[in-house]
Amino acid sequence: MKRPAAAIELAGPSVQAAEIRGTCEAARIGALSLTALILLDEGGRILRLYYSTFDDRLPHQYIDEHEEIIAAIEAGDAERADRLAISHAGQIVRQIQYYLARDLDRPMAISLS
Repeated sequence: MKRPAAAIELAGPSVQAAEIRGTCEAARIGALSLTALILLDEGGRILRLYYSTFDDRLPHQYIDEHEEIIAAIEAGDAERADRLAISHAGQIVRQIQYYLARDLDRPMAISLS
């Protein structure tokens, strides 16, 4: 029996990868497709973390950046689209790094049991 998506999400990446692998095998999808699905899933997890840093309300400036990237693509300006996309992706990386490092100076309890 296939578990609901929420149960897979709570179970963690290794269980989720096994679930995806089973689905790919059942659908006769090759290893490359499986790898792509796992990477896509992990990318989704990272984006979920990113959005949570803004309390799930993406600031308007980043929506504007998406519009600028789309406009550059529609205009056929590959160099501008590339430059904007690289800058936008860099902001995402910096935001996630900040979020992960923000509490490094506070004590943290870790249970080994």
